[in-house]
Amino acid sequence: MASSQPTLDLAPGTCLSQVFTVQPQHLALNWQSGAVAVLATPQMIAWMEGVAADLAAPLLDDGLCTVGTLVNVKHSAAVALGAQVTVEAEFIGRHERLLEFRVRASDPSGEIGSGTHQRVIVSIERLNARAVARTRR
Repeated sequence: MASSQPTLDLAPGTCLSQVFTVQPQHLALNWQSGAVAVLATPQMIAWMEGVAADLAAPLLDDGLCTVGTLVNVKHSAAVALGAQVTVEAEFIGRHERLLEFRVRASDPSGEIGSGTHQRVIVSIERLNARAVARTRR
């Protein structure tokens, strides 16, 4: 069972970046978020959330994970199919189980999106049980 203050040895300023290539399934017209063949905002945000989760995951105790709870992101530039997008998450702080990250996406020409993202450390077992119970209501 997870404690109310799970251990996480992650120093503020710790960063992780990953590079993604925009594929057809990443385009706005395939996300139902627009009729244009550019990177969809929900896809960019999903990449940001994933990189933040990957930054914290190796440092969590067994049986714990993080789940996204808040995203505040501006998508500031369009990128086309085939573009290389670098997504970076920087850990900026923690309050009990709540983790906060600064997130940024860029292509070789510069920034395409940025903002903040919060994740909460949870027990995988308890989260799954609560989700099942909620579904059965």
